[in-house]
Parts: sequence; structure tokens; C-alpha cells
Amino acid sequence: KLVKYVEKPENPPHDFAVPGVYFFDNIIYKCFRGKDKIVPSARGEYEISSAYQWLIDHKYDVDTLEIEGAWLDPGKVQDWLEANFYLLDLNTKTKINSEFDKTVKITGRVTIGKNCVITNSHLKGPLNIGDNVNITNSTVGPFTSIYNNCVIIDSTVTESVLMESVIIDKVRKNIENSIIGPNSNISQSNHSEHYSELLVGELSKISL
Repeated sequence: KLVKYVEKPENPPHDFAVPGVYFFDNIIYKCFRGKDKIVPSARGEYEISSAYQWLIDHKYDVDTLEIEGAWLDPGKVQDWLEANFYLLDLNTKTKINSEFDKTVKITGRVTIGKNCVITNSHLKGPLNIGDNVNITNSTVGPFTSIYNNCVIIDSTVTESVLMESVIIDKVRKNIENSIIGPNSNISQSNHSEHYSELLVGELSKISL
């Protein structure tokens, strides 16, 4: 039972943290009404911590549940990659739902979805590949997650996350420690070795 909430104390009374999972019934709406209702913080937002502190102050029960295992907060690129490492490392079995020929080499634990076309490539686990993925003349993995409908041709991708419908085509340099958003297209430029052509979205981070 929660008796008090303290936001980021200098001297924490214990080593527990809030993972950010909450379940409320309709009583929670009471904290937005009346003279003692909660108000927006200095950030101009209603803080979830204010809501359950209001419940405690008004003698409602706020129960807690201790979660065993890892607590991962992928708010930054490296955190996201570390979470990907952790989740892939939990996979202890190889599961393949597509057929391919002897030109494909598999080492380690690999999960492959349906309707994938893979030829002349090396797949290194732990590795997770979604459905409808096309991989040709490439090395993929370890610690890589590839979502549905991706295409990788003549490239090396390792320790990365590819979201849906990413195309990586004939990239000479290895792609490592990267997170690539949906519908991105990365290819080797044939124009010049002295410059790169980029179409980059807001808040992107690129190392060349």
C-alpha cells in the first residue's frame, strides 16, 4: 500500500522506482473537481504523481505491485538499443517460418516470420525478423530486430532496429547501433565520395 509519494528525493528511503504503469477506476476523476483539485505543474501539465498523491491524501487505497526483472526506459537511442539487446537475449530458441535455400547461413538464435525471401546471406543471432522481409547478399545481426516488409540488399546490419518497410540498398559501410524509422530508404550514393545526400526529419541524429 502506498502511503506517500516523493518526487526524485536526494536521499531515497528505498531503491524502488515507478515503471510508469497505472490502473485507476473512475474515482480518479474526483481529483480534477472541487476546491482541492489538482492543478497543472510548472510544466503546464497534469502530473500523474499529483493524481495518486491526491488519492492518498483523501484516504483512498493506492496499492502497489513489485515487478521482478528488468526495468527498461528506452527514452534515448542508446537506451532503446539496450532494451533491444535485453529482449533479444531472452529468446532461447530458433523459430523459422519461411523457407530458403542452402546459400543462407544461420548462426545463433534466430526468429524469422512468414513469407520472407532470403538468399546468399548470413544471419547471426540473436536476431528477430518479421514477415515479408527480403534479404539478399547481406550479413544481418547479431542483436538486430527487423520489422515487417523490410528489404536489405548487399549490406551489413548489426546491433540495430529497423522499423516497418525500411530499404537498405548496397550500403558499403556497416550499419551498426542504429534505429531506422518506418519507410526509410538508405542507399549508397554513386555521385561522389566527397558528399552525402540526405533527407532528414526533425530531431534526427546521423553519424557519417
